[in-house]
Order: sequence, then structure tokens, then C-alpha cells
Amino acid sequence: MRQGSVEPYTLVEGPEAWYGRDYQHNIDQWAITLSETHIAELDAAIERVLANKTITQEGNYLHLINSVTKEDFPLETLGPILKEVQQEVLRGRGFALLRGLPVERWSRQQTLIAYWGIGLHWGNLRRQNEKAHLIGHVKDVGVDSKHQNPTTRIYLTSVAQPWHVDGTDVVGLLCLKTAQAGGKSSLASSVTIHNELLKREPEIVKTLAGTWYMDRKNEVPEGKLPYYVLPVVHYHQGYLATSFNDTYYQLAATPGRHPGVPPLTDAQVKALAAYREVADSVALDFWLQPGDVQLVHNHTQVHNRSAYEDYEDVGQRGHLLRLWIAPSAEDGAFPLHESFAELWRG
Repeated sequence: MRQGSVEPYTLVEGPEAWYGRDYQHNIDQWAITLSETHIAELDAAIERVLANKTITQEGNYLHLINSVTKEDFPLETLGPILKEVQQEVLRGRGFALLRGLPVERWSRQQTLIAYWGIGLHWGNLRRQNEKAHLIGHVKDVGVDSKHQNPTTRIYLTSVAQPWHVDGTDVVGLLCLKTAQAGGKSSLASSVTIHNELLKREPEIVKTLAGTWYMDRKNEVPEGKLPYYVLPVVHYHQGYLATSFNDTYYQLAATPGRHPGVPPLTDAQVKALAAYREVADSVALDFWLQPGDVQLVHNHTQVHNRSAYEDYEDVGQRGHLLRLWIAPSAEDGAFPLHESFAELWRG
């Protein structure tokens, strides 16, 4: 069965069902490096945005003045490549790596505009928080660096991020600076994980497709509960989609935290451990460098990042920029069950 015709609890075939060994030792063959012509087009598009006064900047954030589409950020030769990248992520293996953005030459404003403009070629850019930020900053902000408070968002710390997905169809991560040590990126195909678990113990997949409570980590929309229900494995309209967020289930099930949320069952604890074990065994590991953009389909891939140590100098610390992207159905976006609305800040 392939995506679009998947029957529940059957093996799924297709390019998104890959193993780390397929790509681990040939990154230069599948990563895309931008040419001087591509960079020149980006430079021109940046200047066009600045000349039209389409945006304003406040600190590390850009604010849109007018509605903007990809036509307002023209990229004659790079645009078709970005389309190919989008299709590889949505209809192919589920991830891509773009290299060579001159982030060390560009100002912060130029970098933000370029990344935002590239994202417009991949789909609608989604707001990442109540402040309507379209570009998020992934870095240790020094508030809870060792993650002693379980409600702190791990991407704001230097501790290891466990296997997870983001709250959107596609997530982009642009590396501005690397940490002093550590911070390895890893991807794993959630389709392959699903298949391997089916082969080993089908009951685990049935558990993953059951009821799972997700903690909102104190970011509760008006009128909503501080938790919601979202299965890990979804079969919907012939598609397999996965939503895995390790630590959120455990936090929701903490005794006394949320009346009405039961403790994790033995079967759920076993399923989480099995999922981590298989993800680790089929993963692709690599190191993002300044100017790299990692693009990942959240419904067919999971990703993580190892712990890192950073520089004393705040200006030299590891720093990633994040985009949340929602492509159109025509471009290959999955039909999703209504329960995903909660993950998408519904």
C-alpha cells in the first residue's frame, strides 16, 4: 500500500519509507547547494522587498505591512528548484537539505527576509505563537537551560530534544550559527517506524492509534482545556500520518496535573519505548552548518537534536530559524483528521 490507498495496520510502501543507511554516507548527492546565480536572485528579491517597504523589523522579528505572495519574491531559476524541493518533501522521501545561504554575509534583516521569501515558495507560512510570529528562533535563551521545569519548551534550551514533530505540515530550520559542541540533527521516517513496529508487534501500533493525551505546557487557548487528545498514528482517507511528541504524554499524565487524564498504561509506556528504539535504529544523523536549511514533512518524519554546549559570547551561540509551512492540497498536503486542529493551536 502507498500513501493515498493505505489500509489500517498494513505495511506502507513508497519513497518516504526509508532507512538512515540509504542516505547516511551520500549527503552530498542528495543535498542541494545553491549557485552564485541563485544567491544573486535572492539578493535582488531582498532589495525589492526593502524598496517596497513591505515589512518592518523589531529586534529579531519582521512584521508584515501588506499581504505578500511568492510573486512578490520572484526567483527565476531558484523558484523551480524550490518547487522540486517542496515536492520531494511532500510526495517523495519526506525531507530535504538546502545549502549555501550566505547568512554570514547577510545582515539579520536580509537573512530573515530571504528565509521568509523562500518559505513563500513552499506554502502558506503559519503563525507559531500568539504574537503571530512567522519565523521562530530556536536557541538557548538562558531561562531554563537545563530544562528543570517540564513545561519549558525544549527548543529554548540546550538539552536534547527527543523525537517529535512540529505543529504544522512542514517545518523548516535554517542554521545561522552552530553551538560550541554537540547539537547533532537526526531524522527518522515515521512510515518506516510504523512498518517495523507492525512486523515486530502489531499490538504496539494499535496502542499508538489509541487515545493519547497531549499537554499544552501552559499555553492554553481561550476556551480550551490544558490538554487535548491526539493519537500518535492516524489512518485517514487512505493516508498514514504520525504525530509523535515524546515528553508531552508523560507530562499530561503526571499525577494530579490534570483531573480526568489517566496515568499512562503499561502498554503505552511500552509503545513509547519501542517507538524510540526503532527511531534510533533507522535514523539519519547529520550536522547542520551555517546557511543550511533542513525541510521536513511532519506527517511522515520525526526529528530530534542532541544536547549541546554553547559559547559564553551570546552573539556566537547556536541559533536556528524556524518556519511552519502549510502547503496546498494541490501541492500534496495530506488530508488530516479533525483532531489535528488541536495540535495546530485549534
